[in-house]
Amino acid sequence: MSDDLLIRFEQIEGAFEDPVEAATFARLWLQVGDRFLSRSVNRKTGARDYLKLPLYNLATGIAENWWTLLYEPWRPEEATPKRMARHHLDAFVTGFVFPSFGIWSAGEEAITIETGRIHRFSRAPAREMLPSEREVAARVSRAPAVSQRSLSQIELVDESRERVTVSRQQLESQLFELVDTVLGWIESDGQSDPQLAERWAGVVRSLEDPEEHNYCTAAGRLGFDPYDPETPDISVFAAELPEDSFDDLCEAARFDELARASAWVSREQSTLDRAPVIDVSDFGKRPTIDPRIPSYEAGYRDAIALRSKLLLDDDPRRATRRLLGTAEVGQIDDAPPVVEGLLARGDTEIHARVAARSTAQWRFRECRAAYLGWNASPGDYPLLTTASTYRQQASRSFAAELLCPADYLRHKVGNGALTSDQLNDIAGALDCQPIIVEHQARNHNIPLRGFY
Repeated sequence: MSDDLLIRFEQIEGAFEDPVEAATFARLWLQVGDRFLSRSVNRKTGARDYLKLPLYNLATGIAENWWTLLYEPWRPEEATPKRMARHHLDAFVTGFVFPSFGIWSAGEEAITIETGRIHRFSRAPAREMLPSEREVAARVSRAPAVSQRSLSQIELVDESRERVTVSRQQLESQLFELVDTVLGWIESDGQSDPQLAERWAGVVRSLEDPEEHNYCTAAGRLGFDPYDPETPDISVFAAELPEDSFDDLCEAARFDELARASAWVSREQSTLDRAPVIDVSDFGKRPTIDPRIPSYEAGYRDAIALRSKLLLDDDPRRATRRLLGTAEVGQIDDAPPVVEGLLARGDTEIHARVAARSTAQWRFRECRAAYLGWNASPGDYPLLTTASTYRQQASRSFAAELLCPADYLRHKVGNGALTSDQLNDIAGALDCQPIIVEHQARNHNIPLRGFY
């Protein structure tokens, strides 16, 4: 098991009227890095690193939401309560103390884990109160509300807010083991649960069939249940694009944007053989994706390593000019909002076209294209998108460090703090967007003055 993520459980005896709950009663450990999210304090027995609860509802929630839970990325414009609920393990567990544990796709290799304040998700259907219930409610309406949590003898210790990336393979394997084991407990106890058994059988079948697996992951990226008969057919869009391009697009676009975006990408990819070339023959070994390292740190390290390997000039503008050549602003028209560029990786070169309205934006996106192309294999067609996946985030950090190196910025600021006037002056001198300078300052703990 990785030190970064641990989901461990063991079956114990419990007195429950429901035989399925009794069969799945267990101790559960949830650990991310050095943090035990399951660490709690019992008012009678003291502190412990595990929780005790029936795992049936948790296993059922994971099985029913497998593809969206693990493959849909964070899209802030779609942060509805329903969408949030299908990404939180605590949404699947009611009636028991459970930590906030959100799961979002960070791309092919990584998963983002979100912890923090407990979310309250109600899965009970709304109904009109009976006359007797309304009478009771009227009598106690002036009484202060009692929190169910305040009646519990158990309190969670760690509820700090954090977002970290972990290995997709390790998280998927641990969730798979949990659901499979819980189903085995139910069956070995002589019980049956057709709902969980049938759903899990469908997930296992899809995991073992490459074609079905590809369809399910694409549906999950777009927020659809692949087994729902109402789910629209997305295979027609997949047929238009290379597999890696379609994957990148699904991680960035909403379904209502997919038709136009996929048609546009397909049309523009036919022109890539005439696009400007970035030579990566001397870049060296492609960057390694390590989910244990934050994406912004990975991009920063790769930029430092490349600058050293190629002996790039200390002047950021001369250094990037050596990599990219001169700007060709306005070479893409009518790009979909979620697509910022496209490229084709050859053996030693990248053919890239980016959408840009200024030389500063062109340079940033061309640096991103250099990173994504360097990271790709010959014959790949990655996209630059607005997605918050690991590779896309790392490419932003890489580009920012090349255009406005953190050490350069520290030297300019000196012992003071970066003001808005200084920020704009530096952005103008480096021909980069002011927001890049601001992000570099914030990411590298350079003081800011007059910002909020």
